[in-house]
Amino acid sequence: MNQQQIAEKVVRVCYAVHAALGGEQPAETYVDALAEHLTKAGLKVERHVPILLPYDGQYVDTGHHVDLVIARKVAIDVATTTPVTEEERIDFGSHLQLAGYAIGFVLDFRAATMADGVHMVTQK
Repeated sequence: MNQQQIAEKVVRVCYAVHAALGGEQPAETYVDALAEHLTKAGLKVERHVPILLPYDGQYVDTGHHVDLVIARKVAIDVATTTPVTEEERIDFGSHLQLAGYAIGFVLDFRAATMADGVHMVTQK
């Protein structure tokens, strides 16, 4: 499955999770639900993946992590504040770049509709 197909599946799953759980759950509940749905869909899901920075032949922990990484191609961060700010999207874009992911999502499940809560971030 390529990045685009994974991204489309992530968005569909986000809508399903939001419809089932609403917008009042703690962020970790959404991370758990997304991981469960995506795993059942046959995708490899990694949770709480640290962002490591290559330095002097080693990797240094930046202190940041990505909530979910899907098939080592798409990163997901579940937002803990509403609305998601441009600064949060820029920060997540920086994390994507450091970690080597070309595409990711900042997901705001507290948004009134999931259409307002899905923020795709890409790296060139």
